[in-house]
Amino acid sequence: MAQAENVQLHHQLEMAQAELRAVYRSRSWRLTAPLRGVVARSKRVYSLIRPAVWFRFQLGVLMLLRRHGLIGFIRRIPGYLQHFPSYWKIQVNILSQTRSVEGWQQLFAPKYLPHPISLHPDLHGNKVPIASSVSVVIPTLNAGVEFFFLLKKLRMQKGLRHIEIVIVDSGSSDNTVALAKASDCKVVEIEPENFSHSHARNLGAMHASGDYLLFMVQDAYPIGEFWIYGLVKFLVEHQADRLAAVSCSEYSRSDSDVMYDSMIQTHYRFLNCLTQDRLGRLVGQDHMSLRSQGQLSDVACLILRKRFIVYGYRNDYAEDLDLGIRLINDGYSVAMLASIKVVHSHNRSAYYYLKRSFVDVIFLVNKFSDFVVPSCNDLIPFLCGYLRTAQIVSDWIAASGGIGGQLAAQNLSDAPHKPDAIIDQWIKAHRTMAARKFSAESWRAPDLKDAALNNFLVQVIEYCKFYETLDHQAVFAQEQSFMDAFIARLDHLNQYIGQLQAHLDERIIGEIEGGIIKTLAATMGGLLGFAYVNRASLPPEQIPFLERLHGQLKAGI
Repeated sequence: MAQAENVQLHHQLEMAQAELRAVYRSRSWRLTAPLRGVVARSKRVYSLIRPAVWFRFQLGVLMLLRRHGLIGFIRRIPGYLQHFPSYWKIQVNILSQTRSVEGWQQLFAPKYLPHPISLHPDLHGNKVPIASSVSVVIPTLNAGVEFFFLLKKLRMQKGLRHIEIVIVDSGSSDNTVALAKASDCKVVEIEPENFSHSHARNLGAMHASGDYLLFMVQDAYPIGEFWIYGLVKFLVEHQADRLAAVSCSEYSRSDSDVMYDSMIQTHYRFLNCLTQDRLGRLVGQDHMSLRSQGQLSDVACLILRKRFIVYGYRNDYAEDLDLGIRLINDGYSVAMLASIKVVHSHNRSAYYYLKRSFVDVIFLVNKFSDFVVPSCNDLIPFLCGYLRTAQIVSDWIAASGGIGGQLAAQNLSDAPHKPDAIIDQWIKAHRTMAARKFSAESWRAPDLKDAALNNFLVQVIEYCKFYETLDHQAVFAQEQSFMDAFIARLDHLNQYIGQLQAHLDERIIGEIEGGIIKTLAATMGGLLGFAYVNRASLPPEQIPFLERLHGQLKAGI
């Protein structure tokens, strides 16, 4: 009965898609295309008619006044002036691109191609087998007991001529290798010190024999028995679009942390594939366009083997994004599917988010020339500003029994959406801060419920304490700047928390408090990354400490 209903729904969907394609091909749709382009981008055109750069800055000032108020805005003027050259440069670059012929073409070009909605292949009635083989390449390290279920699920895949599994293990001490061999996988073993995300996957591709390569991770779980078939089918059916590689989005596991859930929702919305399939192609050379259009994901990335041999993976980090950008720059398109998903997520520590944001920023700055880098000419006020904000957040989490205690005090514990109200109150109270001086109490180590993160902050304290004289005004300016960056991230997380429908038990409240601390850690890591790429402007005696932090934070990511 359910199968018949699925077939009927699929037939109705095909009819609707045919009607939609008929609209796109109609003469009236083509004739009104210029008008729609003008209407959709009228605000951008208007900003170009006026003195564009100044107009954009005027809008920015109005937004900052609205966010911080007049007094808060005045207090932040030194920080705005410090970063003014970077902001000016990016605005001029945007203006120069849109004044060129190519820039005007990009201005009116559709950012995303209209694409029919697809069904997961397991929901289709008739499935025509594909006479191709696929090699699944998975780097592993102590994959754990759930690895057995992943291998079993891959062996159950249908609709293809053959599925080969290639495991590249970098020194597992559990039964990962034995389990892979028992499951008839091809196993390649390397030393841990030889591992990098690119090298392991390139090595697996060299030992693979399939027509297609499907790169995965050890903790992802396919949905359905025709999951791989669906990826291959999509790639084959879109050759007219020069489709070169296909990735899919993910569902979070039930034990995922709220920080990760919020991040992937934001990520897939940015890629325009939260609820629909996306075909990305080159629409501009700015970093936002390249990232949104060229993103692939090694959680699941399918590509023709002979094409991958030409391109391969590069770099120690973000090798999937780098591959996607190179493909679209060469005229191909890449897909990110919402119709076919994989179960995958993490429950990471706050310290991991600090490290991940640190590495992310360094990669993005090195990869994209138009990425804005805030200036930093003295590391000590920078670090003291971090420490002060961490102390404020630590005290907030500990006060009145944390978020749960504050909810109970306000008799809101039975309201499922009220944690976001508590966080919103704190955000409003800390948008404007009063200047304070460092004292002996200022060197107190905050408790952020993560031993590794606490130890990291102790390192910061011990380093900064050697500097007996501090520019308190500079420290306050950095504290204000860091608090602004943290609040912007926290406000974004809070919007996601406001959507949660779960009952507020102790675990959920703990997740929310953990999300606040992880947001603080991610903010800290990102701004430390900016300080590192800008280290040439620091006093020479401060650079060794930052280099040491670089080695520490990059390890294991």
